[in-house]
Amino acid sequence: MSRAFRVSLVMLLCVLCGFFYKKVGQLTREPRISSNETHQPLPPKEPPPPSFLPISEPYPAFRETTILQDEAYTYTLNLSQHLKEFAYLQNYTCRLLTSKEGFCQTNHGDPLLVVAMKSHATFGDRRAVQRANWAYERLMYNYIVKPLFLLGTVTDGKLMSMVLKEEEDFQDILMWDFTESHHNLALKERCFLEWLYHHCKEAAFIFKGDDDEFLNPSAMVRYVQKTPNVTRTIHGNIQRHLSVDRQGRNQVSVELLSAARLPLFPSGGGYIMPGQVIPALYRASLRLPVFPLDDVYLGFLALAAGVPFRHDGRFHSFSVREDLCMFREAIMVHGFLAKNLQNLWVRMRKPISCDAIA
Repeated sequence: MSRAFRVSLVMLLCVLCGFFYKKVGQLTREPRISSNETHQPLPPKEPPPPSFLPISEPYPAFRETTILQDEAYTYTLNLSQHLKEFAYLQNYTCRLLTSKEGFCQTNHGDPLLVVAMKSHATFGDRRAVQRANWAYERLMYNYIVKPLFLLGTVTDGKLMSMVLKEEEDFQDILMWDFTESHHNLALKERCFLEWLYHHCKEAAFIFKGDDDEFLNPSAMVRYVQKTPNVTRTIHGNIQRHLSVDRQGRNQVSVELLSAARLPLFPSGGGYIMPGQVIPALYRASLRLPVFPLDDVYLGFLALAAGVPFRHDGRFHSFSVREDLCMFREAIMVHGFLAKNLQNLWVRMRKPISCDAIA
């Protein structure tokens, strides 16, 4: 047997050994597939649930004790006492559960009026009435009017799912991850200012009110079109130096606020802010302790920011007499059950003879 033949035989044996080794390895590693099975691709993995992160940078940590003064009173907002009584309000970082990127961007050159209503997960009937009558994007007297509902969370998982489905359908809910409560309404004030500052610079005006109100966007637009110096002040039903409640739902301890009177503030039922004042209010919100009453908190922010108020009787904090002509002129009227508000809108659509509105 020649040397060349022996070398060829050895190489052939090596190739055969390698082939059999590979087949044995496959048999030991791969499961057997019966004759009636077919290869199916693995089902795609479920995507992870969305991670809702803050949409803007966290608040800088420079809240501080602040002394404010108006023409009549001095107010000391002591940070240590606010931390002692309402630490959550001071430490909360605004985290959105619904994305509103691009909400304030429009394809038109017309000015934007955002009508924002404080709401609650349980008040779906109120939101339905508002949407059925006016709360949808529209062009009105050369203004683009866009509605927005401001919500926190509730512990009822089924209700939360319903609200998120509602947002999917209507795209008009701005929801943060704090729990709804009376004092946490101040967080809606603070977080809404943050959202406006970072994501809604396009808004010429912002109305902020409640979902249990008769709201009249037509009157709002006429108001901002005809009021002198409208971009320099906050407009509403201005409360002037009310006494501080030391008992009840709105009680404020002497340690939290020693002054006997409150600063000027617009009734929480509704007010109009020009977009131009939002940066000053937002910067004030970074520095001042968060006061636990939302409308009074805005009063402190405005005082710190140097933003004045303008009172107008067309902002009605309480229901007015059953005069449909009055409702046509009103900017807002506070305090309606959903069914009563719907009945009012039905009546408002009927022909009414009224004097011309100024």
